[in-house]
Amino acid sequence: MYRGSTPKFKFPVRFSVEELSEFVLTFEQGDKVILNKHLSDCEVGTEIDPISKKPRNIISIQLTSAESLLFEPDRMLHIQLRALFENNDEIVTRELTTYVYDTLYEDELIPPNKEDTTIEAGWNWKWILWIMGNGRRRFSQWINRMWDKDDERWVML
Repeated sequence: MYRGSTPKFKFPVRFSVEELSEFVLTFEQGDKVILNKHLSDCEVGTEIDPISKKPRNIISIQLTSAESLLFEPDRMLHIQLRALFENNDEIVTRELTTYVYDTLYEDELIPPNKEDTTIEAGWNWKWILWIMGNGRRRFSQWINRMWDKDDERWVML
């Protein structure tokens, strides 16, 4: 998971999600709880398992970029679900772990005004779409170069 992204976590569960009364999804790093998400923050439902082709119960949550920036980079993130059912039974799942990768840009991105078609750096959307499409490889080759003033030539970084 990358800090600053909007990761979506999907948890297949073996219990009936219709009988859930409440649950808390806890995100922890270094024995410190960073974030708790509750039933109202998540989507619950069923989807078809791609391997068995049978329906399975799913709990999914998508974090915002601001929430993912709360996690410390280059550390493991522990995730655990604790659920309460309508009959007052409770379960706790095993801890799941994922690695948190850093991002170079630390702030939350703010989308441009809908009437404005340029980004602060002056790039227009056609250029960005070209980069995201077939121009990505050529753009990444170009962006990894730097002008060397002494040799007066472009050099690879």
